[in-house]
Amino acid sequence: MSGDLALGVYRIAQEAVLNAVRHADTHAVRIAILAEPECIRLTVSDDGRGFAPRSVGGRSLGLLGMEQRAIAVGGTLEVDSAPGRGTRVTFTCPLAAVGEPEAS
Repeated sequence: MSGDLALGVYRIAQEAVLNAVRHADTHAVRIAILAEPECIRLTVSDDGRGFAPRSVGGRSLGLLGMEQRAIAVGGTLEVDSAPGRGTRVTFTCPLAAVGEPEAS
């Protein structure tokens, strides 16, 4: 994994956890990292109050920052949440997208 991708994973996890602590009124936060040969997947989920992602839109600098970090390393960010059921943030990035040499 490149240094840029490692930093992206760390910063996205950091922001997702901080958002849960600050806004979700959560009792538990779970962080999972799955590394496969072709990609890496980070999931941060909480059991907090949740929110309607469309209602937040561009007003959330934290969500916008996570999305920009994901795009910068060639990955995607998905936010799954609804009022009353917690939030799950998933960052997925193909390892080749961040400058890793392709296997021949």
